Amino acid sequence: MSGAEREVPDRARPAARRELAKILTDPASTGVVLSGPIGCEKSSLVDSVLRGEKLEAVRLLCSAVLGESSFGSLSPLLVDFTEPLTESGVLKHVWNLLHSPNPGGKTIVMVEEAEHLDEASAFVLTQLASAGCIKLILMTVGQGHSERVVAGSELGARLARIILGRFSDRDVADYCQEELGRLPTTASARVIAAACGGNEMLVGAFLRSAKQQEILVESRGRYVLKQSRINLDVHLADAVIRIQQRLDSADATALEILALGGAEEVTFLAKYTGADVGRLIDAGLVRQVAESRVEIAAPIHTQILRDLIPPGRNLQLMERVIQRSVDHGSLSQSVLWACENGRHLETRLVLEATTLANNQLDFPTAWRLCQHSNVLGSRPAFAREEVRALMGMRRYQEAMETVGKFCWQCPDVAHLREMKLMQSVALRRSAGSREQTQHLLQEWKSCTARLESMDDPGDAREIARNQRAIEILEMRIELVDRTDLGSILDKARRCEKLCDDNGTELLICRELICEILLDMGSFVEAADLALESLQPMSAGYPSENTEFHPLLAACLRSLFAVGDYAAIVALNELGRSGSLEVQLDRSGMLNFWSAFATIQQGRWPLARNFLDEARAELASYDPDGLYPLAEALYGFQESQMEGATFGGGHDRRENPIEHGNGRVEDPDVLMLATGYRQLSRSPEEPEAMVALIERARAEKRSQTEHHLLILLWKMSNGLRDRPRALDRLETLNSEGVGRRYGTLAEAMGLVRSGQLVDIVGAAELMFSCGETCLGAELLASCLRGHSDGIDERKRGVLLRQLASWVTELGGQSWGALSEAMNERGVTSREKEIIELVGQGKSNREIAQSLTVSQRTVEGHLYRIFAKLGISGRAELGNLG
Repeated sequence: MSGAEREVPDRARPAARRELAKILTDPASTGVVLSGPIGCEKSSLVDSVLRGEKLEAVRLLCSAVLGESSFGSLSPLLVDFTEPLTESGVLKHVWNLLHSPNPGGKTIVMVEEAEHLDEASAFVLTQLASAGCIKLILMTVGQGHSERVVAGSELGARLARIILGRFSDRDVADYCQEELGRLPTTASARVIAAACGGNEMLVGAFLRSAKQQEILVESRGRYVLKQSRINLDVHLADAVIRIQQRLDSADATALEILALGGAEEVTFLAKYTGADVGRLIDAGLVRQVAESRVEIAAPIHTQILRDLIPPGRNLQLMERVIQRSVDHGSLSQSVLWACENGRHLETRLVLEATTLANNQLDFPTAWRLCQHSNVLGSRPAFAREEVRALMGMRRYQEAMETVGKFCWQCPDVAHLREMKLMQSVALRRSAGSREQTQHLLQEWKSCTARLESMDDPGDAREIARNQRAIEILEMRIELVDRTDLGSILDKARRCEKLCDDNGTELLICRELICEILLDMGSFVEAADLALESLQPMSAGYPSENTEFHPLLAACLRSLFAVGDYAAIVALNELGRSGSLEVQLDRSGMLNFWSAFATIQQGRWPLARNFLDEARAELASYDPDGLYPLAEALYGFQESQMEGATFGGGHDRRENPIEHGNGRVEDPDVLMLATGYRQLSRSPEEPEAMVALIERARAEKRSQTEHHLLILLWKMSNGLRDRPRALDRLETLNSEGVGRRYGTLAEAMGLVRSGQLVDIVGAAELMFSCGETCLGAELLASCLRGHSDGIDERKRGVLLRQLASWVTELGGQSWGALSEAMNERGVTSREKEIIELVGQGKSNREIAQSLTVSQRTVEGHLYRIFAKLGISGRAELGNLG
């Protein structure tokens, strides 16, 4: 057996099982060093392989104490050994115990915590493995290279090596499916992996706890994680206690200090605890966050360990570390530690720590610090930071209640403005009604009047900013009535010019402008403004969860309107940044728009993945009201893939509208959902779609009207029989207004002639400008609609072009394309002829091989060339 290192890929424990099984069943193998961080469940992995292969093993458990004495690790095998402990004597005794009576058989010896293996025991085991008496499994923490004894045994016995890394997102998904029977959504797996630091033991405990606490819920065939916060319970407590028990007292103390005080200097930990920080890093329990600072690798480990430390021990550690000042660890964590132990700190310091925690997206710490402001007697000063923390944790109702409770205590209009802006965002995120918005506005105005009536009303600039913020909310209420979009847009633009750069009110104002522009048909301007506004947000804007989501939603809508589908899918990567709560907050929306975009591209395999995730997440949490359209798209996808109409009702849930965290009804979403259901159920009956388009136009919803016209295009053979609808669609797609370039409008204009060459040209233009689904469908309909006017060779060329497009889009044909692609199917006899041509045979030789006439072969070849759109045998050979 080669001693070459075999590193198992991080993405799959099944790969490690297969590799270990191969080693244990290989007669020539001497064994393996199985290494990985604490918590990677090496013993469970070995046990599963032993059970699967029906093997048994002798188990030895090393420890730091046993490792200090010669042959200590072999002590369970030396109970009856009465002779002096010499290498030769022990070797002979253990040989007699472990030698297999079966010819060529080897006893498997499994050594746990082999990093504590003493040299004498290692010598004996190495000799036995080299002599073919045993097959040795050394399980060690870390990569296995830091322990001299393990490294010597590996080399001496020529052991193979398997390295277990941290659990990846894929590993978490596989683990969840194995343990709970279903896959989680990608975002859920990613957040669980991050919360647990990739520690397999913590992942298992987290999954069991989250399911019991109904934080991990089944939704549309997947598991969805509703929040990253989890309460202490027996599963998590047991996992963390088991990890702590694997450590010596110095290392365990270091972890306690990191859990209580946050990131710490390596030199400080070594000085005050005597811990080997390098060993903790190798064990996968801590990670470097700066050149000389470390923190616990798993946030959930930090949270649970902090809760497990008894009050007396907590106070003892604080006195040992913090002493007379808060000058160690991270500011936020250290201040919280001091506050929880009754230390009296300056209000300024606590407020600074709270603000820092929010800015670093550590919202739970910020919220816990705010709870101590009662003790400090300065509660109003912390209200803003508490609302920020609640918003970051998606506790929108509590955020609104906090604002309502303290808005009358705001010391100035600047404070009031920030509080009320966050309350308005929280109200939208929780699907607040128009009446609730009007109540918020009235209360805001009343609080403003109170502050402005004081002897010192405050800075005039802040008063003006507060008034602009009020005007923005008034404009949003006006937008619901949709009476005069042009007038609202003018007011919003005047307001935008007066707003501070990157201020909260500027971002909210721009989101409002984007929404108006989309309704007025100025799609390009809306997309440009949204992308411009998104740049500072994606660069790490501190209040990202407060303002980022509405602006990101506006950007996705705008990019969809201009047909920039690739940019939408690229924005999905933003779901991987930010706090864990922020990632969960965005995921359903990002997956929905990615699914919607890839459907427009005809990338059905990719669209299905996005849509499956979106439906599961939106059924659980849907503050934007996107779920009805997600369900309609699912039905449309099924009808396109299976060739059957989707006859589902208005929505396939028991309660079609109430979901997520409120009653959500978005008129644009509901209209598009109705349109897709009509397209799926009754593609030959366009009148209902026409009525829906008229309604969208009457309500001044240009983006919705535009997409409904696209659906009508699909139903009505390119709108050639509906010139008014085609005119309107061309107008909405005009260069610089509806689309960045005029390619799509030009392509639609070509369809008017009804000539084959123009329609083919239109399909090619559509495909080239990104409307790949429309282009492919137009080419397929052209083949169906002009069947009498196309000769076989030309038809074959077009079919070949269509096939190349389908391949480019992922290889899955759909709807009308499936029927067209079937024409390219060759018979079994034609396949035989293609194979023989590929072998270089002439027509005569092929005829002799198949016992048919040469003329018959030539006839077959003619039909093959026509079907495949090729001109000769050379091209056919290349295809083969």
